[in-house]
Amino acid sequence: METKWDADRIENQKGKVVIVTGANCGIGYETALEMSRNGAEVILACRDVDRGMGAIQNIIEEIPKANLVMASLDLSDLNRIEKFSDQIHENYRKIDLLINNAGVMMDSLTMTKQGFEFHFGINHLGHFALTGHILDLLLVEGDSRVVNVASIAEKKAKIFWDDLNCERRKYSMWKNYSQSKLANLLFTFEFKRRFDSIGHSLKIVAAHPGLTATNLSRNVRKENQISDLLWRKMTQHQSIGALPTLYAAVGDVESGDYIGPDGIMEFRGYPTKVNSSRSARNVVSSRKLWEISEDLTGVEFNILA
Repeated sequence: METKWDADRIENQKGKVVIVTGANCGIGYETALEMSRNGAEVILACRDVDRGMGAIQNIIEEIPKANLVMASLDLSDLNRIEKFSDQIHENYRKIDLLINNAGVMMDSLTMTKQGFEFHFGINHLGHFALTGHILDLLLVEGDSRVVNVASIAEKKAKIFWDDLNCERRKYSMWKNYSQSKLANLLFTFEFKRRFDSIGHSLKIVAAHPGLTATNLSRNVRKENQISDLLWRKMTQHQSIGALPTLYAAVGDVESGDYIGPDGIMEFRGYPTKVNSSRSARNVVSSRKLWEISEDLTGVEFNILA
C-alpha cells in the first residue's frame, strides 16, 4: 500500500450481507459501524443480546438509515452455533462477508459447553464451526470473503498438542489466549490452501489490530503489568485498530494475506500486509489442527471433500 488507508476509502457496499461476530463492542463494533455506513446489511452476531441491541441503537444514532440485524450467537456452545446457522439459512440466500472477530481473554480457567478450554473453544473452534456451517452461503457469490481476526500474540505462541484444553498443565491466560490466536492463523492458511486446490475464488484473509484500547486489551495490560502512561502511549483508539480488519474485508488483498498496523512492532498504525510467525506457516501443523478441529466440532467443510 503506497498511501495510508482509512475507513473513508471504503467503497459502496450496498447489496452486501455481512456477519460480524462480537459486534457489540471494540473492533467488532467499529467494523459493523463502517460497513453499515457504506450501505451493507450487517448482522451483529453477539452472545449478549442486550449489548448487541445497544450497539445497534448507537449505530443508528450516527447512521439513521443503517441496515442492521441482531442475531444471538454463543460461540461457547456448538449447538447454539448450529442454531444460529439454521436461522441464517432461513433468512438469507447468500453471505458476502464473514468477519470472525469475537474473542475472549479469561482471568481463570473456564470451559465451554462441550468442555473445551474457553480461549481455544471460542476464539478458534467456535469460528471454525461457524465458518463450516455457513460455507455454502459464502460460495453463492464469486467475490465473498472470510476474515479471521488474529493477534500479535501469535508471534510467541505454541500449540499444546497434548493438552489443548489445559487439563494437565498450569493455567496461563496469556499462553492459552496466544494458542488460540495462532490457531486462527493456522486455520486461515490451511483454509486458503484447500480452496486453492479446488480453484474457488473465495478469499480467506487474516488481520490483527496491533495494540488497541478495547475491553479485551485491558487484560493484556493487567497480565503484563503495564503502567497507565506506557499503555496510553502504546495503544491506539479502536476506530484505528479496526482498520486492518476493514482493509482485509474490502481492500485490495489476496487470499492468504495477513493485514496489520504499519507502525513499529505492528503495535499501531494504518493497515499493511504483515508477516506471521513461522509457526503459523507450518503446513504440517495447519493440517493437523484442521483435522483435530473437524473431530472436536463434528463440522466438515464438505465443499473441500
